[in-house]
Amino acid sequence: MNTLFEYTDKLNVPYECFVFDASAENFPIQLHWHYFMEIIYIIEGTAIMNCVDQSFVAEQGDMVLYAPNQWHMQYADIGVAPRYVTISFDIAGGDPSNLYNRKITAPQKAVTLLQQMLREQERMDPFSGDMLLSLLTQLLLTLLRETDNHSQRLQSSHALHSENDIIRR
Repeated sequence: MNTLFEYTDKLNVPYECFVFDASAENFPIQLHWHYFMEIIYIIEGTAIMNCVDQSFVAEQGDMVLYAPNQWHMQYADIGVAPRYVTISFDIAGGDPSNLYNRKITAPQKAVTLLQQMLREQERMDPFSGDMLLSLLTQLLLTLLRETDNHSQRLQSSHALHSENDIIRR
């Protein structure tokens, strides 16, 4: 990819789901942006993911979600060739913004959904587009629920700590 803007024909190919092998492909992925959302799931190895002004070291089992129109890039240390799943799609409706710009350890259900998406992408029959949309929706809802539950636990823990402070006074 030599340009800063990554073009994809989302009208004819609304979802992409594939495994990227850095040992066999053009890597690193240079700084770029696109109109669609992108999910990266590390299958093996380690990659450094830069987005906006943040940098994450993503390891096996980690996910990073890039927002539409967001500058980002991926690279690895010399001699390291990560493999990862890339899912790109146009986000129409919903607001997964609390998933952007962070590293998420993928829950097992999310990994299973990713595997199903890859199998469906290989199958590509007349129903595959609808199946991919269904699996993608489940994936996003799983991640949103997981991060929401984590936030609630943090809030609950914080609330409990505050209540303990009040009781001690």
